[in-house]
Amino acid sequence: MSAGNPETLPQERVPLLGGSNDGHSESHTHDGQPRSVHVGEVPESGRVPERDGGCRTLTVSEAVDDIGMGRFQTSLLWAMGLSYAAEGAKMGAAALVAPLVTCEWGLSTGRESLLTLLYFLGALLGSYAFGVISDSIGRRNTYWYVALVAVVGSLGAAAAPSVEWLSPCFFLMGLVSTGATVGFVYVLEYLPSARRGRWGVMLTLPWALGTLAGAVVAWAAIPWLSWRGHLALLNAPYVGVFALLPLFPESAHYLAMKGGPEKAMEALRRVGKMNGVHLGAGVRLESLDDKVTNDKSLLDMVRESLRDLGSLVSRPLRGTTAVMLALCVSAVFAYNCVLILTAQVYTEEVGSCVGASFALSEKAYRKMLIVSAADAIGSISVIAMIDWAGRRRSLVAEFCAAVVALAPLLIDPAIDTTISLVVFRAVAYAAYCVLMVYIPELYPTDVRSLALGVGILVGSLGSLFAPFAAQELFVSRGLRPPLAIMCALSVMGAVAACSSSRETAGEGLQDALEAQPKGNRHPQGP
Repeated sequence: MSAGNPETLPQERVPLLGGSNDGHSESHTHDGQPRSVHVGEVPESGRVPERDGGCRTLTVSEAVDDIGMGRFQTSLLWAMGLSYAAEGAKMGAAALVAPLVTCEWGLSTGRESLLTLLYFLGALLGSYAFGVISDSIGRRNTYWYVALVAVVGSLGAAAAPSVEWLSPCFFLMGLVSTGATVGFVYVLEYLPSARRGRWGVMLTLPWALGTLAGAVVAWAAIPWLSWRGHLALLNAPYVGVFALLPLFPESAHYLAMKGGPEKAMEALRRVGKMNGVHLGAGVRLESLDDKVTNDKSLLDMVRESLRDLGSLVSRPLRGTTAVMLALCVSAVFAYNCVLILTAQVYTEEVGSCVGASFALSEKAYRKMLIVSAADAIGSISVIAMIDWAGRRRSLVAEFCAAVVALAPLLIDPAIDTTISLVVFRAVAYAAYCVLMVYIPELYPTDVRSLALGVGILVGSLGSLFAPFAAQELFVSRGLRPPLAIMCALSVMGAVAACSSSRETAGEGLQDALEAQPKGNRHPQGP
């Protein structure tokens, strides 16, 4: 053998993560064997691997990009989607059950309002509370608690013998309705950069479809099983959630920050195995030089959450947080405002309380279906444009479309309001869907869930004024004043989106604040 003949030298082989240019995994040869690549050969992902003695050093985002989409992501989307469908249906059920129990138990209007208020207070706190827990104990671990509280709350409400029992159950239902946003972060952290926008927004579609399905289930179930049976039936999707959740590892991004790169690598190998991608022994993750934390007490979690709150307004993130909060107030306030205004505008009788039985007309159920369809329309529109147009331009387009939708009513409030209000609700929900993807992408792993929770919390706090705008002003001044407020909020949202200094489409997720996100090396195809 000649030492100078490269053709006769044995080539070192380094197993690589399988990856294709569009984020899908292509890890096998034609005979079904795991693919490996010669040292010096450029892998299909287009990146020449860094190596030290045959090793590749990757960030978690790069590893997720190379693994690509596969059975793991599909299964995780199904699990989270089932949960969101159930919670979307329960949100509608909470509004529907309040007048039913008021009639059945002879409650005062004040007690009925208290039920709705407790649900709202739960929704106000849920995103922040579960966000803090998620950044402390992990995404998957937290979602077990979210799912358990969801089932306990709605089954407890279905079995409630009195309003004193029903009230805390409504609070728990509200808590989960926004606490389920932990699942968004969990899914986003395992999606390839080039596909994160579209597939992340697709996770909002089950919620919209759940509101539709909830109206259909109510139509079929309430006359036969009463509101109790209706609430119990809406837990059926959680059978799938509890069956699928044990199959998934904890978020690799979270483990890289809290448990060390070895635990994160173990999670990525499980993901790769489910996707049919072989991770070679030479693959290593970058060390973030973060402390490995042990189990925390509740006091430690509170202290850490307060410290993390301070980091959201620290110098590196101050501008990002200001823009994020303006976007959340605009989207959440506008969405809640149109929900209340729609109920005020349509003043036809939709039901009647006879004795201790509340009867809903078919017209009422049809209206529920029509209004609920607006969320699905908004979600589908975002799926079509979020990766193509980017996050910022999608937000600007949705907020501008909201102004255009209300313009005819501002000019002539006497015309039919249905189309304008349904379109406005669709685009307001679409803007909210974009924010569910955009906000987690703007922040590093250690405060990602907290940032999303704070955004929803502040948006919900701003929405405390929605009843005044949509009810009091409408009754005292007519349709134009609330429409003008909704338009002003939409303009504020468009300006905030334009002022955002960062477009995250195609970027890897930050694991540490000082880390600069790397641009996606894959083309952003459809």
